[in-house]
Amino acid sequence: MSQHLDLENTVVLAAVQALIGAVTPSMAAISVEVDAEAETAVLHVALQYADNTIASLLEEVADDINQYSDDAVAVSVTTWVGEDWSADWPGRHHRMVFAAFSR
Repeated sequence: MSQHLDLENTVVLAAVQALIGAVTPSMAAISVEVDAEAETAVLHVALQYADNTIASLLEEVADDINQYSDDAVAVSVTTWVGEDWSADWPGRHHRMVFAAFSR
């Protein structure tokens, strides 16, 4: 396995662990983008509606990802608000860790 894929898998696993119990009703989808060369990761969060209370929760999640991955990467968070995350959300092309589908 490549070094990049190893790091990406580590960060994705850490993200899943950090998100246990942290997903809120406003969250529509979450993905992880890892840049192995820069040793950074971006947690992309798509929100169904604006949620002013979520910023501190996402900071905690980013800190937990750092901790669970033994500080392998510096994690930042980006949020996006919209109705159709599957078409418009910039995070849709990265490693998905959560997706809510309405029926």
